[in-house]
Amino acid sequence: MSANDHHGVLTETVIADLAMGVAADFGDPTPTSIEYVYGTRNELNELAADATLEGAAGQAPSVLVQVTGTFTWFHRGPTNRSHISTGTACALVIDEQTGTVTDRGLLDQPVDLTPLGPVFHPPIPQR
Repeated sequence: MSANDHHGVLTETVIADLAMGVAADFGDPTPTSIEYVYGTRNELNELAADATLEGAAGQAPSVLVQVTGTFTWFHRGPTNRSHISTGTACALVIDEQTGTVTDRGLLDQPVDLTPLGPVFHPPIPQR
């Protein structure tokens, strides 16, 4: 299987551009690597965040993108207090048909994507 076997709106360039945008949102506009794998939204969320979704949303064909770098996320925690998360990887799930980023977050460290299938490594766009 190659990345060309997937016929949604996503090209490797679009995937890399979305990844760079999320990386910049998390404080690192110059990440060290980008990699991605195809699966369902549930498979991807379970691998990256140990979470699943109910119903059809969880079965949506998606792309899990993992970006390595130095990331910081300023957000509201469960008690609505300011919270800072850091990590060496960020992950985003993109709906394969629409190109919409459905999930994103930080990881303490990169996860092994190979259990889901072939892992693709697009070049990092120069900004």
